Amino acid sequence: MTIARKGLIVVSVPLILQFVFVCVLSVLLHYSQEDAARLSQSRTFVTKVDNINRDFLELGMSLAAFRYTKGRKFIKQYDEIVGGLPAKFDELKKLSEGYPSRLTHVEKLQRDGNNVIELTQSFRRPADSAIVYLLDPLAYRQKISDAFSQFSEESAAVANEELQLQQNSPAAESTMRKGLTVCIVLGLLSSTMLTFILTRFFMTNITRRLAILTANSLLFSIKKPLMAPVIGDDEIVELDQNFRKMVAQIEEADNRRHLYVQMISHDLRGPLTSMRSTIEAAERGIYGQITDKGKNRFAAAQNDSDRLIGLINEMIDYDGLADGSIELDKDRFEAKELMDAAKDSLESLAEAKQVELQFSCDEANLTADKDRLKRVLINLMHNAIKFSPPHSVVKAEANIKDNSVVFRIIDQGAGVKQEEINNLFQPFQMGESAKTVSETGSGLGLAICKMIIEAHHGTLDVESKSGKGSCFWFSLPLG
Repeated sequence: MTIARKGLIVVSVPLILQFVFVCVLSVLLHYSQEDAARLSQSRTFVTKVDNINRDFLELGMSLAAFRYTKGRKFIKQYDEIVGGLPAKFDELKKLSEGYPSRLTHVEKLQRDGNNVIELTQSFRRPADSAIVYLLDPLAYRQKISDAFSQFSEESAAVANEELQLQQNSPAAESTMRKGLTVCIVLGLLSSTMLTFILTRFFMTNITRRLAILTANSLLFSIKKPLMAPVIGDDEIVELDQNFRKMVAQIEEADNRRHLYVQMISHDLRGPLTSMRSTIEAAERGIYGQITDKGKNRFAAAQNDSDRLIGLINEMIDYDGLADGSIELDKDRFEAKELMDAAKDSLESLAEAKQVELQFSCDEANLTADKDRLKRVLINLMHNAIKFSPPHSVVKAEANIKDNSVVFRIIDQGAGVKQEEINNLFQPFQMGESAKTVSETGSGLGLAICKMIIEAHHGTLDVESKSGKGSCFWFSLPLG
């Protein structure tokens, strides 16, 4: 499974859970809204039943007032009430749609109401009322009373049933509210936990294997065996495989380089040393007298052999320092000893170049490989003298700064271009000014110096501007 798919799972699974959670909430909300609508409809229904019940009470009061006063306005009031009742019963039936029990009550209530209206019609017609009273007035009154009682009982039953529904609604609403709260809490908790579990599972799996890659890169840099290959089927495995292929190729190239350096060391340095000895013997006349021209030729050959032997030695030193196979022979000495050694070694070269040497040194002790540091100082000062114009000054200073000794070699030469400084300490790199002065250098001297200083946990760098001279400096810890 690729990392992209794992990420899709981490995102999509909680998203699906959230979708289900929203759907459940929507259903519960829909039920809650329906319950609220039913409650509102029930209250409206009870109100309308109460209104009809009040209409029938007013209807009876209008007839009673008409009977005793004979006022026509009471008959008119009676007719208005009776005329509005059908519409009100229709409203009740409309509110009862979908509720069979409520509709049954409404139909029965309407029948009882019609019975009351039919019995009371005689009161609004005096002639009919007189006949009824002559025949059996008590029975007629009893019928009206029974009709009113039946209507009242039915309206009361309807109201009680709806009130019971309304009383149960808050409990149902409270239960629904609790259900919503529980659903929200459970949804949030489950979503959070699932997201955390999935993220932790996948990220732990990814970071653990990335840590192996990071560790392998560190092990490779210090030339130690790599950890076991990463297991899986995603991009990290491909990266690990490519890294191991790269390591194998680099190790193969490194082995070839070692073989090449060994070949140079054993197959070239030996014969060159032998040739140099033969040339020296010939110059001394061991093999007979030679002409001045021959001596010049032998001297040039000796210089060439010395340059080749020096180049081979530098390549071998660079290879050993790069691999860390050359150990430092550390000892305790004063910084002034390095300065004195450099002065003794370079005075003749400075006189030949007509360059003045100036030395200054603070009292400071170092614990380091004296011979290798002397090589660094001599190399830097040799370059400064070589690239300085006649009648100029080369300064060598050693000053204590914080917990370090800083050596500074300052010349008045052509300087180094800014774009060349970054590559100046790389192997086989030479600045333009160096190529102008000498084309015989190996380009390894400064690279070797930098590795020697860094092996002592120091720093080597240069400050220079083209045409204004250079200052090569290196710092070493006191001790």
